[in-house]
Amino acid sequence: MFSKTIVLSDAFLDMPLSARCLYFTLGMLADDDGFVNSPRAIMRQCGASEDDMKVLIAKCYLIPFESGIVVIKHWRINNYLRCDRYQQTKYREEKERLVVKENGAYTLVNRVQQEIPFEIPDVKMPVVTTERLPLIKREPKNELEIVEKAYLLNYQQLYEAGVLKLEKPIINWTVSRKQTKDCIEKYGLDVVLQAVEKSRSNDFCIQKGYVLTTILSAGVMAGLINGTEHENVSAAIDEHKKEEQKKIVEAHPRVCSYCGTKLLDSSGILAKWFCQNCRREWGLRGTVWVEI
Repeated sequence: MFSKTIVLSDAFLDMPLSARCLYFTLGMLADDDGFVNSPRAIMRQCGASEDDMKVLIAKCYLIPFESGIVVIKHWRINNYLRCDRYQQTKYREEKERLVVKENGAYTLVNRVQQEIPFEIPDVKMPVVTTERLPLIKREPKNELEIVEKAYLLNYQQLYEAGVLKLEKPIINWTVSRKQTKDCIEKYGLDVVLQAVEKSRSNDFCIQKGYVLTTILSAGVMAGLINGTEHENVSAAIDEHKKEEQKKIVEAHPRVCSYCGTKLLDSSGILAKWFCQNCRREWGLRGTVWVEI
């Protein structure tokens, strides 16, 4: 699976532990020709960073393509498959841009170099990549990007006006995209865009750092959609949390674990429940009733 010549070399061991972990993970998930079609997803799964990917590419352990696919350079040194078990990669176009050196390592060449006989020493060519324009400077491709671009434009305007201190927002895009998708499915694209536009002048959203996940949270969205003033947004959030807590409580039998008597809400806010028979107070912790 992995050649000692590669993974025990000084060059490999000089890399950070996270970069080496990423290399091993990619090696285990590559196809029979060493190609990986989702390197960034794998990078996130194993807790690696963008810098770890850059280190592997810079040290020539990975060869990247414009399509986002990467190939493990020393795949044929690390692995040998029997002919009856080998399945050729689906990424034929990328494979055609590679030649195999005498030591078994892949080398990236352009189409002109592929016509040159293999005996001529190859010259390592730099990877030519097409730089992708940031979302704020290009047309969005889908509804998620439409909402994200509207938010980024608002953020940029607030920053340029001196309202926000950070030049770029700090966002967990995985979480925000799930929220965006859920909001679009629930309210529709037009309503979500109107809410994002209103958020630009909403004091509550700005005080919280103008974060997309805050804008798309249920309580804030309800306030923006219904035209609630910013002073009442916090109340809307508290009301939403109370409704969610009520659903959780109603999903579990409200009876005393000692005598089986039905519990009564003694706090009025679903936080404490009282047993009139044995005079004990109970509270819901997660999905379990515990004595307070």
